[in-house]
Amino acid sequence: MVYLDKPKPSNGYVSFLIILETSFIVIFLAHISFLGHSTFWGEDLRVFIIPLIYFLLLIFLFGLCIHAAYNTEYRIENGKLWMKIGYINKGSVSLDEIKSIEKVEFIRGKTWSYFANRYYRNRFKNGIRVITEKRIILVSPEDIERFVSELGFY
Repeated sequence: MVYLDKPKPSNGYVSFLIILETSFIVIFLAHISFLGHSTFWGEDLRVFIIPLIYFLLLIFLFGLCIHAAYNTEYRIENGKLWMKIGYINKGSVSLDEIKSIEKVEFIRGKTWSYFANRYYRNRFKNGIRVITEKRIILVSPEDIERFVSELGFY
């Protein structure tokens, strides 16, 4: 039997991503305004190209983070827990490797956790810490009680 959980991101998580992106855009606009209008459209386009590349990179990273927030998935199949968040971060752990599971009210992790190999969450609150011998994995399933019971822990 296959158990599949596709949790929706919390409003707080999405708001955090939007606020973070907005602050970076404000920094970009402040940088442009400090250059002055004459140099902005002046002969040296390098003054404009570097901030433009920065701005486009920010939009791309924001898109990756939003995609990850809305494409988080946990699947329990054939004795393994498969975890996926967005395009980049995928992982699995054998159910036999899991030593314990702890429910956590606040999921601590770095903002750049999308690229880490142990954070598979799309919320800041109400998650699970899966502890193995080698690592600690943070997940945020939709229905915590059912998820824990599907893992074989009660």
